[in-house]
Amino acid sequence: MTTVAARNGIMACDTMMQVSGNRLSFDGKIIRGADFLLGMAGSVDLIIAVRKLLEGKPFEYLETLEFQGEWHTLVGDVDSRDLSTLLMHKDKLYLLGLSQGSLIPCGIPFWAIGTGMDFAIGAMASGMSASVAVNIAATHDSASGLPVRIEHLYPEL
Repeated sequence: MTTVAARNGIMACDTMMQVSGNRLSFDGKIIRGADFLLGMAGSVDLIIAVRKLLEGKPFEYLETLEFQGEWHTLVGDVDSRDLSTLLMHKDKLYLLGLSQGSLIPCGIPFWAIGTGMDFAIGAMASGMSASVAVNIAATHDSASGLPVRIEHLYPEL
């Protein structure tokens, strides 16, 4: 699957995917909205579809009925093993509920998703950055791979 981690305005992910047992490079796990970052772990087909739906949109769009309808059509019947999401907006982290696209606050300043999440959360709990956490996860999780991609929520800073 993958590892995506977020902390202190930075979201990082590995750049590997597995298709039919083959390890391939894939750099599309983080998308940039107008004022948010969304990291995704799971099916590459779903990740590409969500990218088309949300790329460049403002955070407020995620709170509209239009988004909830489109989200439900896209992923409403998807198993949580096929798609996990981690959203960063301002100083907060959210998970997107699969059935209706509800924003679920994480309630802590860092989080990770994907098969390497336990390694990444452990690294961040001991003070590591999101990018170091993904690097550690990729070292120990066979479904995550290097190099690490890093996105800044506020790239102009």
